[in-house]
Amino acid sequence: MTRSLIDLFNSNAENKTKEIMRMREYRREEELRLEIHKTNMMAQQLKQATLQLEAVELMSQYQNLSVSQKTRNMFQLATQTTIDIVI
Repeated sequence: MTRSLIDLFNSNAENKTKEIMRMREYRREEELRLEIHKTNMMAQQLKQATLQLEAVELMSQYQNLSVSQKTRNMFQLATQTTIDIVI
């Protein structure tokens, strides 16, 4: 009788230990999933920020090119020779 009680106690303790280990593993997997999700979200935000920065950079280059073109046109107009015909 005592032997079967000890076996029952040991079996119960073993089952509880296995359950605790399963719960810890599940918790670690959930934490890992959460970290992966956070990392993916940060990577997505970084991609968006990079695209926005590239867009701002391109707009700046376009504006500089536009100003440069306008300046060049102003100088070209000023240096062109004109002939006035008086009748």
